[in-house]
Amino acid sequence: MKRKVLMVAILPFVLTGCFGSGGEATPTPPSNPPSTGPSPSPNHTPLDPGNVFVDVDNSQGEGDYVGALTDIVASSCEGDGVTWVGSGTLTNPTGADVDYRVWVAFIDHEGETVGLVQDDVTGVTPLESGDYSASMPYTEDSMLSCVLRVERRAAANN
Repeated sequence: MKRKVLMVAILPFVLTGCFGSGGEATPTPPSNPPSTGPSPSPNHTPLDPGNVFVDVDNSQGEGDYVGALTDIVASSCEGDGVTWVGSGTLTNPTGADVDYRVWVAFIDHEGETVGLVQDDVTGVTPLESGDYSASMPYTEDSMLSCVLRVERRAAANN
């Protein structure tokens, strides 16, 4: 289960656009949200105004990871009126198994960060794909965009 990390440790990367070596962040335009969908998980509640939803395990740039935004081959950023999900597919271009860390920053129409969620994708074999999905509860009547930070390293099982 993921643990919450203080916003102070993570948000400077997102709010200032300082994404460490590899400097990789790209907005993904939102799709039209469907009208219905699942309820948020019981351990996550919608944001209070002025608060940012954070669900991460690690700080960005922590460990022996390198930037890997170019490994994303497809992505989406969609909401259903209850939950927003940034998801997509990664393809491992290397000759060895790799682990990925993907952070999805959810950004509102004013450029404010309303959420930051991490998803780890482990053991992706050479030239194969793995899917990531990062979701957060968000009930505001607003469109969001997703900004991605993607890192990879040699798989821990090597």
